[in-house]
Amino acid sequence: MNIVILQGRTGKKAELRTFDNGSLATFSVATNEGYYDQNKQWVDKTEWHNVVVRDSLAKRVAEWPGGIEVLVEGKLKTREYEKADKQKVKTTEIIARSVKPFGIPKPETHGAKQEEAEVSGEGPEVSDDLPF
Repeated sequence: MNIVILQGRTGKKAELRTFDNGSLATFSVATNEGYYDQNKQWVDKTEWHNVVVRDSLAKRVAEWPGGIEVLVEGKLKTREYEKADKQKVKTTEIIARSVKPFGIPKPETHGAKQEEAEVSGEGPEVSDDLPF
């Protein structure tokens, strides 16, 4: 099963690109963890993850500022491409199914109940009723 769940802070604001068959946004998420080294000194380690979102989710995420805390759920995908200088590059990305921001005010809906800030992309729902 290919499922990824990350909680971290975004880098720059998401970059939105629009194509004939839909929209795509990319952004990075930093996760932090730490450990004690041999000298018993605390060492922070930051890992950066590339995230890709599509269509309505891409448009929504592109509206958010950079530097916010998010919860990302999706799957890993590795792809190869060739740069202009013919150099091959291999990269692994998270194809997000949902992204939930923390600390962004929820929009007002004409005096009614505020809408949820969580945004989900198209795709199958993941059941909590797993057979294992």
